[in-house]
Amino acid sequence: MTYLVTILPWILSAVTIWMTVLAGNRHPSAWLIGISNQVLWLVWIVLTGTWGLIPMNLALWFVYVRNQNKWMFRDTEAAAQEPERYVVGNWTVELVFRRNGMTDMHDMQAVMDAVEDALFYQVQRANKAEQQSRDLQREIQRERDLDAAALI
Repeated sequence: MTYLVTILPWILSAVTIWMTVLAGNRHPSAWLIGISNQVLWLVWIVLTGTWGLIPMNLALWFVYVRNQNKWMFRDTEAAAQEPERYVVGNWTVELVFRRNGMTDMHDMQAVMDAVEDALFYQVQRANKAEQQSRDLQREIQRERDLDAAALI
């Protein structure tokens, strides 16, 4: 038992470092190795009676399971969130583009670029208006602080 208590920390340290390197390289098994390593950590904690490490062990169980789930489903979530760019259905082609004499793909691309630009500039205008509003609020607060200081 003393041999296990003596040698296990070296193994645990090596596995922890290895798992961390794998996680940094986005290796798909990194978090599973970390979860397995926490089992060994728990054995060592119980054998040595270092009960103060139990909260860390439990927290790492939670983090590693969470990260494994996030990594497992990130590809499907990313695919679901990323819409295809410039998808034009048959109805759009017939009712919008051809009706207006745009049968060339370059025409369609130009329209889609214009829509994208309009949306981009709309977001930019909204951000600028929001910044101006924050600046105005800061100026009003500054004037109130000066008025309050003058009254004192």
